[in-house]
Amino acid sequence: MNIGSKITELRKTQSWSQADLAEKIQASRVIVGKYERNEAAPSIDIAKKIADAFGISLDYLDISVILCHLFR
Repeated sequence: MNIGSKITELRKTQSWSQADLAEKIQASRVIVGKYERNEAAPSIDIAKKIADAFGISLDYLDISVILCHLFR
């Protein structure tokens, strides 16, 4: 499962809209949609906010994908 699918699944289990998640992580709804469609990868700071919002570890989100985007 890719990072976008994980974010979507977690968001839906909480019955949150993309706007709800965006508010919790202090980002836009548009960028949350891009994360979910794998059109963009969250920065490490945003990934941490996502993990905290869902009460999960960064490992679950697959931190290696996020780090790959940092070093491209």
